[in-house]
Amino acid sequence: MLSMTGYGQTRREADGRIMTAEVRCVNHRFLDLGLRLPRTLTALENLTRQLAGEMLIRGHADITVTYQNTRDDAVTVQLDEGLAKAYQAAVGRLQDALALSGETPPVTYYAALPGVLKEQPADEDMEALAALLQETLTDAFGQVTAARAREGERLKADLAAHLGILSGLTAQLTTLAAGLPAEYQARLNERLSRLDVTADPQRVAQEVAIFADRCAIDEELSRLSAHIAEMERLLETPGPLGKQIDFLLQEMNREANTTASKSVSLEVTSLAVQCKNEIEKLREQAQNIL
Repeated sequence: MLSMTGYGQTRREADGRIMTAEVRCVNHRFLDLGLRLPRTLTALENLTRQLAGEMLIRGHADITVTYQNTRDDAVTVQLDEGLAKAYQAAVGRLQDALALSGETPPVTYYAALPGVLKEQPADEDMEALAALLQETLTDAFGQVTAARAREGERLKADLAAHLGILSGLTAQLTTLAAGLPAEYQARLNERLSRLDVTADPQRVAQEVAIFADRCAIDEELSRLSAHIAEMERLLETPGPLGKQIDFLLQEMNREANTTASKSVSLEVTSLAVQCKNEIEKLREQAQNIL
């Protein structure tokens, strides 16, 4: 069982290229991605989404990638020759206007002037970047999966505990429901006896049968037990389970509601309410299951 909560962070370096990836995942009904990629990697956004879809499957994921190129050819310097000559001509005119004489400014003077020399990032090798991005993200997503598995084990233990309580409550309801008709018949006979009324046994039996049919919850309890058994099986099944478990919990809640609505006993009502409470606790935890 996997949780949808997980975190992964990794750093990869290859041939002077350094890339980091940080991934934070929380629960969400579908796969919802928040991407922060440097401009250099914008063209690789589809690759990022594809890898996330294959490895994360579901949940909200914030993915942040940084990139640094430390290669010697990462930056080129371009000379604006026309601008340099314009500066030189302007300096010459200024010297003439002020009647100044002296040495010509050194070349370093012109090189330091704005715009004469411009740094220009070199064109990136997109194939090398794609390979490095895939390696970096695969490692980060792998860490997320490992974290999800650890969290999933804790969720599994908690779900199993609540399922055990729910199973016990269902067993109590089953035992209690089986004795309700006989209990009702005993109370009816006692009431008739206090009133000193001799009732037709057939009429009493008919009344008990009507009561038993009205408050019968054996089918609901049988289905509830089947749902519990199915969820216990799912807890031991690998792979994404969240949607299946969510469906089962909806059906469990339906059976618990029907049981409560058909109750003619405070004890049955109390147990049915406890069942609903346990199902709600299961639902809260199940929201984070992948």
